[in-house]
Amino acid sequence: MEWAVGRLEELGLVSDVDGAKLVDLEKWKLGKAVLRKKGSSFLSFFRLAIPPSSDRRNRDLPNPRHRRRKQTLHHLQIRQNDLRSSSQQDLHLSQFFKILSLLSLPSASTLEHVSYGMVLGMSTRKGTVVFLDQIIKEAGNVMLEQMMKNEEKYKAVEDPEGVCREIGITGIKIQDMAAKRINNFNFNWDGMKSFEGDTGPYLQYAHVGLSSISRKNPSLLPLPSSSLISPSLLTEPQAREIIFLLGTYPDVVKTAPKTRTKRSGDVCV
Repeated sequence: MEWAVGRLEELGLVSDVDGAKLVDLEKWKLGKAVLRKKGSSFLSFFRLAIPPSSDRRNRDLPNPRHRRRKQTLHHLQIRQNDLRSSSQQDLHLSQFFKILSLLSLPSASTLEHVSYGMVLGMSTRKGTVVFLDQIIKEAGNVMLEQMMKNEEKYKAVEDPEGVCREIGITGIKIQDMAAKRINNFNFNWDGMKSFEGDTGPYLQYAHVGLSSISRKNPSLLPLPSSSLISPSLLTEPQAREIIFLLGTYPDVVKTAPKTRTKRSGDVCV
């Protein structure tokens, strides 16, 4: 770390304020970054990213094999060349990358900050966090209540508790994936448990309906030959919409990892 501080001092960017070492990044509109707090060691960010060796070949993040190991530092996760943290860390990570660039480290051009939003309405400090096991249990119970309203169908299901648990988990997943990763979103019990609209339970309901059609008509799918398809029969606007939507699937899958801003659910047609 000392060689890094020395280099930043040569650039005239380091100042001592009440015993803490700060890097002046005002020139790049990034404020001042804390390298070391008063009476403490360097921040874990920099200890991980900048090895102590003065050998220039080693002044980079650990080698690729080590990078592949998931490393967690408070709210930061490093996976391969991605640094994953909440959007609250955007400024901190921008300062971090700029310092790596000023030190001419190769990682400055390869690292990427993958930020994500927060679930609003939950706080560990305020005791308002709802844990995943509790959410799954509650969602399953709600689905079971819905199923029990139709006694005939309820008796026909082999494992009602297991089925309801799976439907509940789908509801949780779809609500989570429906929001753009980078945005904050409100945790919504009602939306997660709803059987209407773009929700998990409705998705499962549609899947069951399609599976039933396929099961009752085994000769229809899969088609033995594409020549049996008659696109001219698909004249309804709804049918055309579905076809065009399905046609976007390959492109959405290809672009989603590149942009990193799309909703996870965008790849679920």
